[in-house]
Amino acid sequence: MVIFICHELKPSLVEFAKSIDFCEVHILVDNLNTLPPDPMFIQIPDELCSSHGYINSNTSDQTKTHINKNPIAWDKVLYWLSLRSFDKCFILEHDVFVPDKRILQNLLKLDFDLCVRSNNKRIGQHQDWHWSSIDKAIKPPHYYSMVSAVGISELLLNKITNHVQINKSLFHIEALFNTIATQNKLKVITPKVLSPVVAMGSWDLPVMKLYPVRLYHPVKQIHRHQYYREVIHSQINDYCIPVEIHNLSPQPYTSCLIPKFIKNLPKNSINENDFLGRQKLE
Repeated sequence: MVIFICHELKPSLVEFAKSIDFCEVHILVDNLNTLPPDPMFIQIPDELCSSHGYINSNTSDQTKTHINKNPIAWDKVLYWLSLRSFDKCFILEHDVFVPDKRILQNLLKLDFDLCVRSNNKRIGQHQDWHWSSIDKAIKPPHYYSMVSAVGISELLLNKITNHVQINKSLFHIEALFNTIATQNKLKVITPKVLSPVVAMGSWDLPVMKLYPVRLYHPVKQIHRHQYYREVIHSQINDYCIPVEIHNLSPQPYTSCLIPKFIKNLPKNSINENDFLGRQKLE
């Protein structure tokens, strides 16, 4: 199963979702504006989600996030999945760019309970970021990653559901998946295809054409995603100027070929050669 989550429905996202023909596909829309009748679309009232404890996936005691509401799409998608049976599900925020749908097909073939960009262990007891609220939600050890694109198994979802049933709340998603999966000794994988899923990135066409078998986040111009796919897989290379080395790093990390947020990861997380290596679609 593949689920895209968004606040407002975008026609280009619907078009791409409808092109996926190898699994069940849905788009969860956070707002409750009237949508065309289509079983692909999921809408859940805030009150229904909150009444079952699916809240706080993006909140903190100390830090307000850019999404000023609770619950959000992440709470809703986990609530919706808790009512269903599935083998594996890949959840993607709307601004994750997928150069080719076969990337998702290949990811779903992998053996995992959690498929995520990295699995970093929290070191120390600093109370910056969202750690104070995470400390209240679950005992350490804590693990974290960027999760704008994440694959989960039904087994991991069941563990998350158990947490909600006991605590009547979720906790910040960038620690939720990794911490619950790792504490329960589930299978966590960090494939190189997810290495460009980052918090801050300025991914352009030259980079994405050089490394076409990756998922990229963020790519905010959703209406241009299909155009990007066409260019990436075309045989014409004169659509852009020659690539400068500094353009291969997402902004603001422009001083070297490998972004700092990839280069400084633990040795057992993402390897530099993994990021530079090029894959071919099966």
